[in-house]
Amino acid sequence: MEQQAKDIARLAAEGCARVEIAKRLSITETQVTRVATEHGIRTRNMVDLATPAETLTRMAVQASSHLADDIDVQAAVIGLEPEYVADLMHELRTGEAELRKLRQRLDALQGGEPARACPVCGKSVTGRSDAVYCSTACRVNAHRARNH
Repeated sequence: MEQQAKDIARLAAEGCARVEIAKRLSITETQVTRVATEHGIRTRNMVDLATPAETLTRMAVQASSHLADDIDVQAAVIGLEPEYVADLMHELRTGEAELRKLRQRLDALQGGEPARACPVCGKSVTGRSDAVYCSTACRVNAHRARNH
């Protein structure tokens, strides 16, 4: 195996994405892909290496910018039904709440705080420092379990 292929295999085994391998070896990403394919080396792109939180955050930002453009076009061309706008507002509020929880959890992790687990479902609890449950549904379920 030629030296370049060995270097690609080593960096891929270390978990580097194709773009990082190309940067480190001063070659193009296309060359990395070609050599890896010729030698049966499995390489990954940056999306493969992204954590679920990174992927969701990136998708949310992209979706919100596309949605804003789509809404402007729909409003200008065909108008928007009030029910449609109400549904979009509900979905947006739900999405905002979930993104806020994600941001709060990331802030807590950055500050070194350990995760608190919800006693009902086991998910991490975010938000207020005195919060016990991860959601209203879990809080209500725990209340019902105590009182029945």
